[in-house]
Amino acid sequence: MVNPGNGKAGILIGGFVIGEAGETVLVRCIGDGLTKWGLKSLKDTALQIYDLEGNLMAENDNWKDDGQEFAILATGFAPDRDSDAAMIIDFPAGAYTVHGDSNKGAGIALVDMYGVEAKTVAGIINSAANGTEASEFTILNQALIDTGLDVWLDGPGPFTLFAPTDEAFGNQLDGLNNEQKTEILKYHLVAANLPSGELETGELITLQGETVIIDTTGGVMVNDAMVIEADLLGSNGVVHVIDKVLSPPAP
Repeated sequence: MVNPGNGKAGILIGGFVIGEAGETVLVRCIGDGLTKWGLKSLKDTALQIYDLEGNLMAENDNWKDDGQEFAILATGFAPDRDSDAAMIIDFPAGAYTVHGDSNKGAGIALVDMYGVEAKTVAGIINSAANGTEASEFTILNQALIDTGLDVWLDGPGPFTLFAPTDEAFGNQLDGLNNEQKTEILKYHLVAANLPSGELETGELITLQGETVIIDTTGGVMVNDAMVIEADLLGSNGVVHVIDKVLSPPAP
């Protein structure tokens, strides 16, 4: 039970220690997501992370708000409710404290942490599609499975995938056969590992055989699609999230 009205004595405090190698960790503070268990949950949770000297390292209120939405989804442990808090941080060795609280009264909350392991490009998409109620890339994931490209994207790579969201896809794949889907999906793939720092204005040859145009002035554009979250880093490549489906040129 967390009662922020009682000051620091009433907040939820957790802690963890990172070994010498350092680690990437997803830290969450779940409140509204506990209501499905019949609990009187803490509403609209927030979390703060402090180092051993008490310095504030990072904080979050709503997990989708700070540019890590798709990276968190790709872990498979995204909160079910937008109002809960979460963030991914690369921690060096040391001891850390997590504070969970809210400005909306008392309730039950949970603070938890998950080590983030690198997945393949296919694994990133599959985890985001199947991890929690707050799923994403469900259309892309099913299309990859239907065409067999998911097996390919589990391979050694390297790959760069420009991944349209479910909203971007809409019903654009409805009625297409697997051969047609394959052509579209391959137009979103490049046979190279290109994090955002290595994307330059110019052309990239896709695995479909045609080129896409990259424009890095004022953000990153791929043809007429905008990269809305970059650098979901995988073990065999990288995923960049885009807001439109890329259409290969007509033959």
